[in-house]
Amino acid sequence: MNYLPLAFITMVGLGVHYFLAKLISPHISSPAIAILGTVVYFPLLIGYIYFTKTPIIPEQKIYIVYAILIGIPMAIAVLSLYIAIAKGPVSVVMPIYALNAMVTVILGIIVLHEPVSVPKVVGLVLAVAAIILLSR
Repeated sequence: MNYLPLAFITMVGLGVHYFLAKLISPHISSPAIAILGTVVYFPLLIGYIYFTKTPIIPEQKIYIVYAILIGIPMAIAVLSLYIAIAKGPVSVVMPIYALNAMVTVILGIIVLHEPVSVPKVVGLVLAVAAIILLSR
């Protein structure tokens, strides 16, 4: 499958997920939302790995350490996001959260030397402008 349909499925799925998290946040704690969501997520992930026969142990064991370390910023970010959703208006929190893509793009340009083009720079500037407008 092409990556674009997967990206759109991700966008819709996460959008609905975080909206529903906002709806239930007055009734359940943010850590509980994260843990209970994982109760569903983890078995689906294991099923995907099993049925697609996706290897999960890399040949070079150092990458296991890297993968575990990747979990630290993810755990901090997810917990912070759920707490922010519970405490603030979702119409402000989610646009700010969406700027995580900016961090990824900038790191991709700096570290991975991905190409920079005028349309890409204009898109980044417009994305920041959109986030600022949506957060007001």
